[in-house]
Amino acid sequence: EEYRNFLNDEKVKYLRNKTNRKRVGGFTTLVDGGTYTLGPAIEQRELPPIPALADYQLVQQLKLLKLVAEEVNKTRKSRLNCWERESARTTGSKRSPEFRQNVIRRYQRKSSSGKSVKCQVLDEWTTLKAAEDSIIAAHIWKASTRGKDLAEFGLRERDVNSARNGLFLTKGIEDAFDCQQVCFLYNHIQGQLILWVADSTILSKTIEGSSPPKNFSDVHQRPLICPPDRLPFRRLLSWHARLTLERRKEHVPVADYTSEYDMSPGRSRASLDPITQAIDDMVEPGEDASVSGEF
Repeated sequence: EEYRNFLNDEKVKYLRNKTNRKRVGGFTTLVDGGTYTLGPAIEQRELPPIPALADYQLVQQLKLLKLVAEEVNKTRKSRLNCWERESARTTGSKRSPEFRQNVIRRYQRKSSSGKSVKCQVLDEWTTLKAAEDSIIAAHIWKASTRGKDLAEFGLRERDVNSARNGLFLTKGIEDAFDCQQVCFLYNHIQGQLILWVADSTILSKTIEGSSPPKNFSDVHQRPLICPPDRLPFRRLLSWHARLTLERRKEHVPVADYTSEYDMSPGRSRASLDPITQAIDDMVEPGEDASVSGEF
């Protein structure tokens, strides 16, 4: 209703100004506060000064601006949530063998004999043959996006196929990550990323591809194995975690959980709950979006 009234007021102002215009050849256009008539000569007729807004009008405009900002934020979140779109998920037949080898090499997941590999969470040896179907080189930012919108995170479109945009995960864990049922947080004390089961309804379920079979309760808060100098793009993991915890907040066992996404450098750390603190720690001191250190 406020927005409709605002538009009506603007329409009345426009019609009033249009009625009072005088043409001297050429055409007339509005620029800022005055009317400029273009023709053989250019002349300007100033409009009457706009009266100052009353307090209640200022309050109305501030409310409107807040509503617009909230709507823009919702639209941005939806646009940057590639995990909620089924079409963005990559099937096994579409995965790149080269990307798989780059991810395995980056996170040092292959045995010295070259005959077996390990998931970054379960960390158990699996033969190369068995791992073809049970352990997936997953894209964090989905491959089907072709890197669209990565610029929002300080990355390039081609970084969608960077090994830093990959994780080597058992199939069931990868599926849960894509469905925003699990995410990765940063344990500041231990200095490592950990898997967080955000959807408590899957805790008792068996992880597809695990051998011997394991449930999600067995991997809750288990570390993501990465060499110290070879972490994934943490800003992408942080964004995924925020959206996941926001979507699953009814299942998050932290009473004062908050999921407000704040890109500003002056975050007030004292007011953050443990989970939000873990997300913020993940993306500082700022090298998270760096593209240096690639193979």
